[in-house]
Amino acid sequence: MKLSLTENSAAWSISSYSDGQFTLRGQHFSGSHFFYPLKKPQPWGITAVSELDTGVFTSELIEDIEMIIIGSGKTLVFPDDEQLMYFYQNNIGFEIMDTAAACRTWNILLSEDRNVMAALIPV
Repeated sequence: MKLSLTENSAAWSISSYSDGQFTLRGQHFSGSHFFYPLKKPQPWGITAVSELDTGVFTSELIEDIEMIIIGSGKTLVFPDDEQLMYFYQNNIGFEIMDTAAACRTWNILLSEDRNVMAALIPV
């Protein structure tokens, strides 16, 4: 899928995604990744929401982040209750959506200069 947006040259907006990879600033990133507004995406070693380890969302990883967008792949899949409870108990704002919606939301929030993080599992 091709996405378009007026880009903030400093932000890592997603220009396209398909076949297990994301394209940002002309660079391809294969597999699941963490995305931040102003720094290079970081690999995230999962392939499905069922593998989600909330322990990776440490204070260092999410420092100063307003919210986490979790892209669950081709379809919307919610983590189990224990994983969701981790976010609630640690006052971490989050939204879960399929990865297509997460990519669009990520780009919109970046265009608003919001300090968000995306944890995306590719389609």
